[in-house]
Amino acid sequence: MRSVLPKYNTLVFDIFLVALLISNIGLQSTYAQTPRYTPNDEIFILKGDGTPIENPYTGGIERPVFSNIDLNNDGIDELVAYDAQSFVYKTFIWQGEYWKLDNGYSKYLPPATFWSISADLDCDGIMDFITYESSSFVNSPLSVYLGHYENDTIRFSANGVIEYEAMNGNVETIRAGGYGIPMFKDIDSDGDIDILAFNLNTFTLYYYENVGDCNDIKYRLVNECWGDIKLNDQKSPLTGVDCNGFAPPPDNQNENERAIHFDDYSLDGLDIDLDGDLDIFLGNSYQDNLCLLYNENNLIYKVDSLFPVYDEPSIIPFNLLPRLVNIDDDPEDELIVIPFDGVDYSNLNHIWAYDASIGSDSIQFELITKQFIQNKSIDLSTHSSPTIVDFDNDGLLDILISSTGTLPTFLPSSINFLLQNQGSPSLPSYIITDDNYRTSSVHKERYVNTFGDLNGDGHDDLIKGNDNGDLLYFERTGAAFDFVYKETLPLNLGKNATPFLFDIDNDGLLDLVVGERNGNLNLLKNMGTISEPNFVLHDEFWGEVDVRATGQPTGYSHPYIYEYQDRLYLFVASEAGTVKLYEKVAENESFKLLNASILGMNVGKRATISGGFLFDDDFPALLIGNQSGGITIFRFSDFTSSIANQVEEGLIPEIKLYPNPFHYNFSLKVYSTTKEKTKIYIEDTSGKRIYQKTHVMNKGSNVINIQSPQIPAGIYFLTILSKNTIRTSKLVKS
Repeated sequence: MRSVLPKYNTLVFDIFLVALLISNIGLQSTYAQTPRYTPNDEIFILKGDGTPIENPYTGGIERPVFSNIDLNNDGIDELVAYDAQSFVYKTFIWQGEYWKLDNGYSKYLPPATFWSISADLDCDGIMDFITYESSSFVNSPLSVYLGHYENDTIRFSANGVIEYEAMNGNVETIRAGGYGIPMFKDIDSDGDIDILAFNLNTFTLYYYENVGDCNDIKYRLVNECWGDIKLNDQKSPLTGVDCNGFAPPPDNQNENERAIHFDDYSLDGLDIDLDGDLDIFLGNSYQDNLCLLYNENNLIYKVDSLFPVYDEPSIIPFNLLPRLVNIDDDPEDELIVIPFDGVDYSNLNHIWAYDASIGSDSIQFELITKQFIQNKSIDLSTHSSPTIVDFDNDGLLDILISSTGTLPTFLPSSINFLLQNQGSPSLPSYIITDDNYRTSSVHKERYVNTFGDLNGDGHDDLIKGNDNGDLLYFERTGAAFDFVYKETLPLNLGKNATPFLFDIDNDGLLDLVVGERNGNLNLLKNMGTISEPNFVLHDEFWGEVDVRATGQPTGYSHPYIYEYQDRLYLFVASEAGTVKLYEKVAENESFKLLNASILGMNVGKRATISGGFLFDDDFPALLIGNQSGGITIFRFSDFTSSIANQVEEGLIPEIKLYPNPFHYNFSLKVYSTTKEKTKIYIEDTSGKRIYQKTHVMNKGSNVINIQSPQIPAGIYFLTILSKNTIRTSKLVKS
């Protein structure tokens, strides 16, 4: 019983290129076959009523900021959603009746953290991006990326931050927050993009006029009390404010204090009453309702606090974000409203879309869905964790997805979605037969599942880990869906336990590999019998795996293991949204990192992973979940050598440290595919950085001598970080 889902095939593999690469770069003489994976949407998924889900594999969508951009230079705007929950873009192509996910364009879009929206800042007819990239919630500058086309595909070039001329003549930087978005629209009807934002000091709207031209984007602060409107103590808008009587920030206040804008308010504008000027949609974190501020000649004269009061008003907790984008095939922009708070937010039925129609004297909006994009995809609230398993004993692999229930809630709970396979062994298709399946009526907390026969009765039993770090053992009674709770294992390995059953030592008993919030893996060996498991902690830092991103205290590791030709391949999903691939050949050998991002893309924050033979391939397909509540499938495409793969992807194949352990000084030998600047970090086991320096790597082999920092004896981690590379190696100070 080597693997829960065993499959062995012989592959003829030409190793001449591998041997040549190894001899040329002087690395160790062993090689490995590294699988390649590509996204796949061939598998159909049906709703419970038998109707197909048009767009099942969006990966979930939690806090999307929508924009329209012509991605392929065909004159038609596509739809881009930047998910502020998982920090990833999703791009959609219009199919005549719905938006079809086509994420091939997402890799060309600019970096961001909290939000990213489009506007044509340089008036060249191509959308640009304004992004918020800081990890801080407030008081950070906005970045601009200008769009252009290469071979009819959108590309972006960094253009710096947005500066403006203050009223005292100083040049300062516009700053905003992570949870609120200013308005970027043509306010003065002169053909270019201006900016409107609430100021944190004055509670008034600051108006930044675009005073440059298409070749030189310039802004000037021309009004610190635009619209004669101000927020009251309850943060509701008040009209008719005497702007001559309000006190703006003093001229000698520094830029970081003067030019801060609320992160609790989001704005967008549309001439809704057709009088020639922009009216303002306002969402904020202090009310659950969307407001419309009616504007006449830059004066807000009326506030509609329940918009649209004539239809179904937008009342969603918390911090509403209004976005005017085109979501169908008519020329009018529709209104999308979502909750945008980073902590307390709704995560189901929370993407409201209103259709626009132009009347004789105004634009009217009608609610058409509360699940835009979600209603045509697999989106299971949040924290999806899929498991591939033959749940009903029919010889076909089913899918069980655990996820958190609907927010906002005070405590996480667990909901299971059962997708039963109604296809064939070589090409499955699924139908959602249960959207609230529970393996236990007692244990309702969020958990991660792994299945395997632990008592020798021929049926898969269940281990599940929860956020508290508990591991719960359920025995299967023999019936397809009947599990009985037996015990909670007397172990607690750390928060957010993610277990995986696999016979690591080839003794016929399934062991447990458990990931956790710290980013490492724990190995629990099964010291029991074929009918009675007994898991004993063997290694808390198994394989020296650590999936934490550089400088981050947590990693949320989630393992999946497969054996091929006497080698163990370890896939580990991570908090950063990447999946790392490791290889292990011998029992006493540490894992070797083959690829730091085997899927070649960010699959969403807090990624989870499962594997199984959904296709007739040599390697299992990978099913990925994430914090946004969706799933994606990646299919094995071919093999390549680990060294050739890393050279092709621009990764450093190997870090050699010597002497290691060291006492005073040490050297490192690395191979680089290009000449580039590289940062070298040394961190202790808690993640504290104790050494940092920038070096210039030459193409080919490099040897760098490092004088030992004054640090105590112990275990450390050395990380090499460059534009194309991140590699980490264990370092020991004696």
